Amino acid sequence: MPSRDSSRLLLLRCTKPKPSDLNLLLCRKLWRTKMKKFFSIAMVAVMLVALCSTVFAAASATFTVGTVDAYKGESDTVVVPVTVSDNSGFMAAKFTVSYDNTQLSLESVDFSNSFAGTVVVNGNSVVWTNAKLQDNKSNDVLANLTFKVLDTSADAKYDVTITAINASNYDEQTVDITAVAGAVNVTDKPVVTTTTAPAPATTTAAPAPATTTAGNSGKKDSPKTADAGVAVAAVALAAAACFVATKKRK
Repeated sequence: MPSRDSSRLLLLRCTKPKPSDLNLLLCRKLWRTKMKKFFSIAMVAVMLVALCSTVFAAASATFTVGTVDAYKGESDTVVVPVTVSDNSGFMAAKFTVSYDNTQLSLESVDFSNSFAGTVVVNGNSVVWTNAKLQDNKSNDVLANLTFKVLDTSADAKYDVTITAINASNYDEQTVDITAVAGAVNVTDKPVVTTTTAPAPATTTAAPAPATTTAGNSGKKDSPKTADAGVAVAAVALAAAACFVATKKRK
């Protein structure tokens, strides 16, 4: 490889209006050498940029608050889940649960098994640290927010959001958290009316027809029937008398 002084001298020769054939060959060789150096430096620069963009890529995740229905005046509570998605990993987080405390009362904040760790709840301010002291990359339910609907609540939709979020990963880099709001829809409990089915109609059996018995029914014969019987008896008696008289004559 030519020295720095010889390279300068060669460059001066290359800039002449009509360089000789020998100088032209040397100029081409010098040009190729410099181009190789340029491409080598350019490739190293590209690799460094790609490496830096990978190392310093922003960590991020999304916290989504669920939407649930609740009935006004109910003694029962409602549970609003907070779900993590697109999670690149975080080890600690601090946030505030924002809601209308004139209509809702935050009863508890319970982290799921997927995000087991040390939890400190002070009012609506929550601090969480991973129990394993490493980045948690789960895409699952982060915590369940338990609310009670106050008796004075009006029928409306009350937003529940996660605000003032400060999260970091194991490398102490800030994790960019995107929060998606949810809500508690408060309505009057529907009145369930029950209708009693009418009693089935009752039917009365018709009386059985009267039965008659052959022979004497126990009733007295009418006068006409009695007279007819007497007449028959008289005729029979007269016939018997005639029979006896006829027999004596013989």
